[in-house]
Amino acid sequence: TKNKNTFMLSGGSAYLTNEYGDLIDMRLSYDQQAKELWFSSQHSDIFQKYIGQHPQDLLSDKDAREIFLTLMSPEEFKTFRHNISTASGIYSRNHGRYIIATGMAPHSGGDPAAFFIVDTIYYQFTVGLYHDGYMRLISSMRENGELTIGGDILDEILENYNMVWDFENQKPRKKGQP
Repeated sequence: TKNKNTFMLSGGSAYLTNEYGDLIDMRLSYDQQAKELWFSSQHSDIFQKYIGQHPQDLLSDKDAREIFLTLMSPEEFKTFRHNISTASGIYSRNHGRYIIATGMAPHSGGDPAAFFIVDTIYYQFTVGLYHDGYMRLISSMRENGELTIGGDILDEILENYNMVWDFENQKPRKKGQP
């Protein structure tokens, strides 16, 4: 237990597997006082400590930024950091499974801008780079070419840019455009 109000259980997941089919070790935490339930994996500790902090704090952490560098070049990462440098705190969704941040470049009025969504269980991410009215996504992909992180969270973020997900072309597009 973390404290007298928090209970933690550890064990293997019965249904969550990594890319090799191995079960993912999971922790379940319940805070009686706050009545909150949290799921976490071996990767969660890297990210959970940054909830409520500025995205630059996470992006400055060598261990935490490794996830982004698996699919981004150093130049893309520097652009991403600049484009999210004016931001509010990192927040979580789905009982701590996802950590999310949105922001914009200083003095940009919102263009360029960026966001990230990290799935702490599967150790995957989606980064959005918004510039000149277009959104470029850098993301972990399934074998069929679909994003591993999408759904309601991505839809809510795209809404902030007046965009929607184009399922046919598997990319964001402006609302009202075919």
